[in-house]
Amino acid sequence: MLNLAHIAPLSVFAKQLGATQKTDMAQFDLLGGGINAQVLFLFEKPGPMALGSSFISRDNDDPTAEATFRFLQQAGLDR
Repeated sequence: MLNLAHIAPLSVFAKQLGATQKTDMAQFDLLGGGINAQVLFLFEKPGPMALGSSFISRDNDDPTAEATFRFLQQAGLDR
């Protein structure tokens, strides 16, 4: 799914950024809007599940994802 049209440019960006920082970068949520998203959230650091799964997602099983999921739901921001 990293090669889907709405995600591929972001996947390339994450890979390039990781190379310059000499670290693995978590990937964008494959089920999100990708390059078509109308909102971009910048978090200080990923939750613990993102480090294990390699994906930033509101569907991860950790407190960060749960809080993000609730916030987006309360704000009325659908995928």
